[in-house]
Amino acid sequence: MLKMMLVIEMNRTEALERMSNVSTNNLLDKNNKKIEDVLYSVRSSSTNSYISNYGYIKNAIYPENEDGTCGYTAACLILNYWNKVKGGYVPSEFLDGSDLKTSGYTLQDKLVEYGGSNESWGKIIRDAINQLCSDYSISGKARYRIGKLGVLSEISNDRPAIIFGWLTLDPSPASVNSTSGGKVFHAVTAYGTSGLYFICHYGWEGYEHVKLDGGLIGSCTLFNPN
Repeated sequence: MLKMMLVIEMNRTEALERMSNVSTNNLLDKNNKKIEDVLYSVRSSSTNSYISNYGYIKNAIYPENEDGTCGYTAACLILNYWNKVKGGYVPSEFLDGSDLKTSGYTLQDKLVEYGGSNESWGKIIRDAINQLCSDYSISGKARYRIGKLGVLSEISNDRPAIIFGWLTLDPSPASVNSTSGGKVFHAVTAYGTSGLYFICHYGWEGYEHVKLDGGLIGSCTLFNPN
């Protein structure tokens, strides 16, 4: 009889524990859903934030992105930005007045020469920029990171950054949230944020002010002019 009572009590305890676990899991699911809703609300309602003088990137005149030179195009946008802000970051032979040359032997051509091919990722562009700085006695230093490590910090400190990865082929305008389809291996110049997303210049005409709202970031190049 005692054994039977113990079995009944154990079964009762186990049943109560299962009910408790179900209630706890339901509560966690509800809490997680609330957190997701809050994050979505923040992302949807957030205003855009930019580095200082971001128009120097958004409205830049630059050598055309040709045959996969997107990483070098982004490097041109970065160096051109600092040349506009501080001066001395683009050798005069690559300038047409105060803007980048877009024909003949351009800054992009020089960087591609350093890199060895049109294809690039964070480390290659870091090395190309640093070689240019060394050869032309330009102050500053580039570095690279895996993923997007450091990009948000750079933007917070008024420094644009280059992002490489399997990125959305059809980014939305920086003031719109949407789900984009299609991906491409690409490099873009980040110069602001919109909620959880980076605002970028895609290096394509008509894509100077878009939101990186899809894809996978593989590496990044960061440049500190000081």
